[in-house]
Amino acid sequence: MEGLIEHEGVVARVDGARAFVRIEQRSACAACHAKSMCSAADMAEKVVEADVREGQTLAVGDRVMVVGHRSVGFKAAFWAFVVPLCLMFATLFAARLFTTDDAVSGTAALVVLLPYCAVLFAFRKRMAARFRFTVGEKIV
Repeated sequence: MEGLIEHEGVVARVDGARAFVRIEQRSACAACHAKSMCSAADMAEKVVEADVREGQTLAVGDRVMVVGHRSVGFKAAFWAFVVPLCLMFATLFAARLFTTDDAVSGTAALVVLLPYCAVLFAFRKRMAARFRFTVGEKIV
């Protein structure tokens, strides 16, 4: 489906209208037959919280499809990578205006991430409301 992100997973826990689905996140080369010889192969297991559709019954161990809008992925990448990178560069260049010491400028560029992370943490519930996934159909 165009505009949607889909991941196959296994229901780990059901809590009312929310399901916690374990998905296996792989890099593009994780399925390659030569992955044991390559250090680029990457695979991680994630637990995603997803909304259960009305009338849908799920049990632990059910194989399901987790669905989200592609825009959710772009927003997450924006907040996780673009904004911190821009903050770091802006701080680095601003610090370079006031000092010629590279260590001070570099440290300031890294330290600016601490309040940014604190702001993200403070608004985590509001952010979680924007980044929603839904449990799609069961996989037999």
